[in-house]
Amino acid sequence: MNTNVGGSGNYGHVSDQLLRYFKDLGCKTMLDIGCGVGMNVAYANEVHGYEGYGLEGDANCVPHKLMMTSSCMTLRTMAS
Repeated sequence: MNTNVGGSGNYGHVSDQLLRYFKDLGCKTMLDIGCGVGMNVAYANEVHGYEGYGLEGDANCVPHKLMMTSSCMTLRTMAS
């Protein structure tokens, strides 16, 4: 189990079962806070048709290459 509690570590994940569950409830948009490299956001947009957005506060995180071709926008905060 990943015990990371700060910084993305350039880690990404996909939660297909959760995305399907909310899509079945009629959800069309999503906001992934702490999206890491943004793989779940890109997957939600490309595979499930969500309008998905991600917010990552780790200034050292590098977006996954899928984020460059996805219709999503990943917002990044500036580290102080």
